[in-house]
Amino acid sequence: DSYITQGLAKLLSGQVSYPLKVGTSNGASLPRERVGYGAVRAVIFDSLPPDSLDACQRKALLEYLLAGGNLVLPAPLDQADPTATWLEPYPPVHLLGRRSADRIAGGTSRAAEPPLKFREFVDISEATDAGGEVVLGDSSYVHAAIKRVGLGRVVFTSFPINALDPADPRAAVIWSNLLDLN
Repeated sequence: DSYITQGLAKLLSGQVSYPLKVGTSNGASLPRERVGYGAVRAVIFDSLPPDSLDACQRKALLEYLLAGGNLVLPAPLDQADPTATWLEPYPPVHLLGRRSADRIAGGTSRAAEPPLKFREFVDISEATDAGGEVVLGDSSYVHAAIKRVGLGRVVFTSFPINALDPADPRAAVIWSNLLDLN
């Protein structure tokens, strides 16, 4: 399933020398102190509305980012849309709209490179660069980008967290670059 985080952990487990585990949380149980993120490699806002976090949770998350953490904002950003929330200054892109797709362009200058296929048709976000580092894009839109926040990064993907076809070796490379797993 394109929306299940465990699939991404399985894809990336071959890229790192340490075990990857997935935990889930609702907004109410997120840490209120940065130390609560000590063992966390990435926080993924896949459906958590940013404004559901209280002031202490927001401060802890920002301190986590400043100290080197990753905040991932995958599409679709229905509830987790950072626009007009306290997260508004941090995404590396400007959101424009949505559409359904089963693939995106390969994202390099090599015209012969095949497109990146998705597991299935998914809703993707149409976005343009907002001063981030574009990791994957085509002639019209940004599909994956990062924006550095202190030592950490805010990661945007125009596609759901587990949408990339795991049979394509580029999928693991893209995520490794986005999350700085090297």
